[in-house]
Amino acid sequence: MSDTKIHNQVIMKRKALVGLVSVLTIFCVAMFLRNAPHIWDIQMWDETFYMASGIFNWNHGFLNYEGSPLYSYIYRIASAIDPDPMTLHIWMGVAVVAAGIIATSLAVFVISRNVALSAITTAILISSGYSQALPKLVYAAIALMSIGFAISTRLPRFHSKMACVALTAFIVTFIRPEFVIAFYAATAIAIVALAFSYRQFVTARPWPWVTVGILVIVAVLVKLWTFPVLRGGARALQAFGQHFSLYLRDTGKINIDPFFNYEKLLAQYLPGATSEMNALRLYPARVLGYFVYNIESGVKAGLGALAGIATNHPVIAIAVVALAAWCLTKRTRRPLDLASVVAWIVIAVPTAMSIVLIFARDHYLVVAATLMMLLIALVFRWLGARDTAIGAAILLVLTAAVVKPLPAGEQPHLDTATALRMQKPFGALLEMDGGWCYYAAKNCHSLYALDAQAQNMIQYLDQAHINGVMVSAPLLEWSKETGHTEFTEFLQNGAPGWTKIPLSRYYTLLRRTSLDMTDWGNVQTSSIMNYVHVDHLGRQTGTVSKMTDEVLFVHPGVGDPTALSIDLGRLADDATCSGVNVVATLDKGVLPDAIQRGGGVIGITTINSQGQTQKGVVSRGHDVDFSVAVGSPPVKVLVDDHGNPDSDWLNLNIEPTGCGK
Repeated sequence: MSDTKIHNQVIMKRKALVGLVSVLTIFCVAMFLRNAPHIWDIQMWDETFYMASGIFNWNHGFLNYEGSPLYSYIYRIASAIDPDPMTLHIWMGVAVVAAGIIATSLAVFVISRNVALSAITTAILISSGYSQALPKLVYAAIALMSIGFAISTRLPRFHSKMACVALTAFIVTFIRPEFVIAFYAATAIAIVALAFSYRQFVTARPWPWVTVGILVIVAVLVKLWTFPVLRGGARALQAFGQHFSLYLRDTGKINIDPFFNYEKLLAQYLPGATSEMNALRLYPARVLGYFVYNIESGVKAGLGALAGIATNHPVIAIAVVALAAWCLTKRTRRPLDLASVVAWIVIAVPTAMSIVLIFARDHYLVVAATLMMLLIALVFRWLGARDTAIGAAILLVLTAAVVKPLPAGEQPHLDTATALRMQKPFGALLEMDGGWCYYAAKNCHSLYALDAQAQNMIQYLDQAHINGVMVSAPLLEWSKETGHTEFTEFLQNGAPGWTKIPLSRYYTLLRRTSLDMTDWGNVQTSSIMNYVHVDHLGRQTGTVSKMTDEVLFVHPGVGDPTALSIDLGRLADDATCSGVNVVATLDKGVLPDAIQRGGGVIGITTINSQGQTQKGVVSRGHDVDFSVAVGSPPVKVLVDDHGNPDSDWLNLNIEPTGCGK
């Protein structure tokens, strides 16, 4: 048999073994998650809002990268398969966790060319509690980051590696905003490196088509989405304040809720601070102590995870150490890929900064764990560690056999949402848990106690036409913390005219006996954009967006109308209302001097399904209104600048009629 034939057989055998290891990796993950969908409960607040932004409030764009729109868009795509928010939420968590583990293991193999290290990665991630971080969107970011970085290591030139990292960081930024720092750094380095290589590729070829192509893709995405601009301001101060307050609680300095009271605590411990860096300048000892605590917490968490593997899965720990040691006993060292190390540093900086400057939160630590595995893969490649596909397969089989799957557990949020969905429609729900009515959109829409600027919460219930209150531990705690004594008594004991309905072990609904249905009867009004189709955005300035739950903001283009279709008949039907009245008004934000210059005059045309046309002109003090009955086909609305493109800000106020009848 010729040497070539033997060599080909060896290659085919290795490919078959690598394929087997790939299948076993997927099998391990499937076995680990086999108790789905009962392994996690619905996560309120962040994850619920990401889901809702995709399936209820999608605004057809990626303008606010800090809102993680790419993750919401993934939800939107998945909703075509299963539109039920409850099952969609649970299965999305399962899918992204599986994707995160598999993508990390695959990336480790691509970087190291070592299938044994890939199996070690899978075993560590499955047996270490890696899958428990919240919100689950972090695993979608991990999957994209891992694959993007792995691809960058296979590119031959430094500028192409950095361009690939720039593209990866840009995409991941629309899931985890902190990666905007890596996007800036990688883009700048790629462009500078490309410029320094100019003479080389002009004289010696080949042209850097890969680098240029990747940067063109970045430019196209910036045009289609937006250029992410790093911001500080109130949001950054809030994040710092809440986590600094959490640090105060964890170190025993306070015993009150850090999230409700962060403003008071900042004023007490860091008076006058307007930002984190400003606080560092004014109170260096206190803030540096906070940074040191964050670093210590991150290190302790990492060591604790490794100790947990040794304690809970000693067989896996021994097998991992033995396989790694065997791989490292015989090495053929290669030149260090410094370019990939620099790329790794660039993509690792945002997570490191987040842990140090904000907090060692689980969703940062799992990204850090992933980055460490990618770095180890680079080291294995540099050392030329030997490989064994058979050893990798044995480790994966052992992992599947030894590691217990995530257990089926209690799901109080899912139980509560299911019970809430079974109630009759009642309109506005006051809550403090983060998005109940997204899971019962036909029955209610949520208002949040945190947003209530009211001295008397009992009066606020009447003023805001609130027909339901979700009694929970967070709402009770908030009521006590903010001094609403009468409201606290109401939450604990109810009141005449309100019915107490236990929904689950931890949650009770207080519902008005006689409903006040002057608001939308039972529609999730924050889903108003689901009833809007943007037919055409006017040139340059055309805009259609949700301004509030019941108000659309529309701006015409310059000499070119913005056109949209609104399915008000279906909206009225979903809301159990007899119809909808739409009042077109000039936005209150249009300044008097703009009106004096001839702005603030907007033409509006409505066209119904029979082709009947109604035209009007909206200006300050002159509104245009039209009505649509329940079940009517969509109405087309054309908004033009009436020859005056200056400050033509139109509000379409959606007002229900005959609701709850």
